[in-house]
Amino acid sequence: MEKYILCGVPMAEAAKSANMAVSTFSDHVARYQLEQESPKKRGPKAKAPFSKAMVRVILEYVDTHPVCAVDDVLSHCMEEDVDGLPSRVALQRWLQKNARFTFQRMKSFNVEPSIEAAHEHERQFNRLSARAEFEPDKNVVFVAEVAFLVNGRRTYPARSTESSSQTADVGDKKPHVCLLIAFDHTGIVTTASKSLEGRVTKDEFIQFVADIVAILDAEKRKDLFLGFDPLPAEVAAPVFQKAKEKGHTPFIFPAQVLAWNPAEYLVRDLLLCCNRQLSSGKRQSAEDRFDAVFETISPSKCQDYIFLAFPSASD
Repeated sequence: MEKYILCGVPMAEAAKSANMAVSTFSDHVARYQLEQESPKKRGPKAKAPFSKAMVRVILEYVDTHPVCAVDDVLSHCMEEDVDGLPSRVALQRWLQKNARFTFQRMKSFNVEPSIEAAHEHERQFNRLSARAEFEPDKNVVFVAEVAFLVNGRRTYPARSTESSSQTADVGDKKPHVCLLIAFDHTGIVTTASKSLEGRVTKDEFIQFVADIVAILDAEKRKDLFLGFDPLPAEVAAPVFQKAKEKGHTPFIFPAQVLAWNPAEYLVRDLLLCCNRQLSSGKRQSAEDRFDAVFETISPSKCQDYIFLAFPSASD
């Protein structure tokens, strides 16, 4: 491979000399340039379908890189030691079909808790989780709010440019869709969404919590813990009051470790499983795509998310 590149042999001539199709030889050259070594001959894995682990790595990358090329994605997969990498051509075809919609994650609330508040949240969570009555797989409702910038017509050129592999700062952009999610070991408690109207407001979030409390009250479920992602102080105070009015104990997960909230695993699965193809018939909105996944999230899946965040709960 090196002699063809160093000698500047035309691609078609080099491919013929190597007894390969031009497209196959081109993939080998690209891989050589990325790895700086001649790749080994592919085995059966090369023809295997894209694994769930590989798809997760790919989608997480394209979601956080609004402009990227196939080479960028392939290079990232190599850095992540993904097994059974596809050729550039195969990856480009897959991306053009299965990653046309991407969802760049952003904060629902513009105001972040102060450093002092974040440390206090961590201290409170540590005290709370040490209590015998705190049982994540039995009496905790997990609440999350998440927002996305949606790109519905992504394209993936083969080659990289100087800016193609850079992440983009969302800045003061307004999200295209916001999701509010509440679940526990019994399944999804309730969800809400908001499209093209800016971020979730204080009043909207308070109403969502009121809906959660009303559902729990109707099911005669008392003395529960309600766990939230970090909230601005002006939102947390009325939300906590609303929960306490019905005898529930609200708390905030520490901002430093997202994975402490099982809702984070639900959101990751939501992004992995939602349909990212262009609609062939009736136009499908981002909300429709997420709602279709919510319908598939069973109580057993919710329990899996809880056990991922709290492994001791499965003992």
